[in-house]
Amino acid sequence: MLDINVNISLTGAVGSMGSGVPCIVVSKSTREKDFKEYSESKDLTAAGFGEGSGAYKLFQIMKMQNNPPATVAIIETTGKAVTVIPKLVGKARQIITLLGDGDSTVAEMAKAVEATDSLIYFPIVKQISEATGLEGLDRTCVGVHSKGQDLAAALVGATAGYESGSFTYKNILIKGVTPDNLTDGDVKLINNENKSGNVYGYTIQRKAGDIVTTEGKSAAGEYLDVVDAFDWIISNITYQAQKLLNNSKKVTYDDTGIGMLEGVTNGVLKEADTKGMIAHDENKSALYETDFGRRSDASASDRSARVYKLGKFSFDLAGAIHTATINGTATI
Repeated sequence: MLDINVNISLTGAVGSMGSGVPCIVVSKSTREKDFKEYSESKDLTAAGFGEGSGAYKLFQIMKMQNNPPATVAIIETTGKAVTVIPKLVGKARQIITLLGDGDSTVAEMAKAVEATDSLIYFPIVKQISEATGLEGLDRTCVGVHSKGQDLAAALVGATAGYESGSFTYKNILIKGVTPDNLTDGDVKLINNENKSGNVYGYTIQRKAGDIVTTEGKSAAGEYLDVVDAFDWIISNITYQAQKLLNNSKKVTYDDTGIGMLEGVTNGVLKEADTKGMIAHDENKSALYETDFGRRSDASASDRSARVYKLGKFSFDLAGAIHTATINGTATI
């Protein structure tokens, strides 16, 4: 248990190893294989994943993308996929599943992932109407495609190598997966552009000659790069503040010690700015600030219990441009 807790609330908007290792979960298998990272195809065959196996195929799709992850993890279980979720926390980031017969539903997996503070689940359904039980989930990104988990593997493979904040999940270039024959109306339904459904999804289309993702939202409708940014900021402030406690003989309960905690928080926000997570004003100044209450502001009971609760920070998310209208005039 860490001594530092960091919370972020979103206001004003609805919501390289990159951010972590992507992981393929194989469930209801005939064998158990612990979580392990693989960097090359030969590593998989040596571990007993044949070229015809689902895990091998997904690995190949992930590795063929423009910016593939350095490693891909695989975990295999004879039980349900949900049982391995605790083993992935702190090790993996983006989760793809090959659910065996009689295994957990997508909704069960999604709810287990939602209970974590670090994982994101990428299931694929054939029709957006099949995405039931996923309403309100911010850690599930629902793809719609006829070819099983291939689309999830392509999207994860194309993004896992990027650092949080440096990309948005919409218009990601996809290789190795062909778009389904969908109308613009079908795509709008999948993206939930008309707010006719309860779950937001994505698929792929060909645009300007490239195959790209159509949207970048979680099932709840939050932009997934916002989830990435929040996770990165929370985990890094927590880590750096804990390191401060670990490496100091004492962080004194006075304005000097409080200033050390504020300095750690400022440092993480500054790095978040360099990664593209934080917006800038018209003067190109980063829009973030910290406000840490002084010792005199703390209650006597908190000082006695050695608990500090007065640290605050805020920032404006940079967001991203997903669509644009450009107007022109012509003179004859």
